[in-house]
Amino acid sequence: MASEDHLPTEEEISQLPRWARVAFAVRCAERVLPVFDRYWQDKPRLASLTLLQAVDMARGAAAVGGVPDRRAYHGIEAATSSWVTNALNDEDAHVASAHAADCALNALRAVRNESNQHAHDAASHAWHAARYPAPGDASIRIAMQRDIAAMLELAHADNWADDTPVDPDALGPLWPDGEPKGWPKSAVEQGSNGSYLLEFESPDGVSDAEAAERIARVIGLLDRLNRAKGGTGVRIDDEIGTQDRVVIDSPLPVGGWS
Repeated sequence: MASEDHLPTEEEISQLPRWARVAFAVRCAERVLPVFDRYWQDKPRLASLTLLQAVDMARGAAAVGGVPDRRAYHGIEAATSSWVTNALNDEDAHVASAHAADCALNALRAVRNESNQHAHDAASHAWHAARYPAPGDASIRIAMQRDIAAMLELAHADNWADDTPVDPDALGPLWPDGEPKGWPKSAVEQGSNGSYLLEFESPDGVSDAEAAERIARVIGLLDRLNRAKGGTGVRIDDEIGTQDRVVIDSPLPVGGWS
């Protein structure tokens, strides 16, 4: 049996059907999104939300086996790319945050590009991002290898083709053996056992309906991330929440409350 303790090669990734490659890249990005927050703490709030949107768009595309609206895709891609550049150029941002952002960008780009390159680049950036909070820890490489092994097994058993949808959330925990020691928590998972207030700001020209739709997608992503990491999901307090101020009641952090 081949060792799991190595970064997946482009050849290994190429064995996966198209949407399985996108699902693989999405899971790479999900693992390192907290690294983006940890290593660029003074970033604009919009930066994290943009990366969440990019990963959510890629996840949705993989789950249905379809390419998203071209205009929406290019808007999110351009915004995500700009945050990669900003993370590289901001003196307050650590290079780990740029790798995490680039991982999300490549997960999104894997949606519209059928080659193996973006999925491989997502894996590479995820590994580079993980080296800072967990130096010498092989957990992320092992998790990647297990994703590939699980999808190859399913692809063989169910005769997956390049047009077969693959839901990244159906592949089990992001960290099969648990997160690396000291792994950062995402912003929504920090704090005490209470409610979290998220505030959203819409750019000029965005209608109320479009803003509400985008907010709903972000909240849906936070819920799926929480459940994928062993939580019970998030619940919105409808009595307090408004269109741009949403209260999430007691989301469960990774590993439960300490």
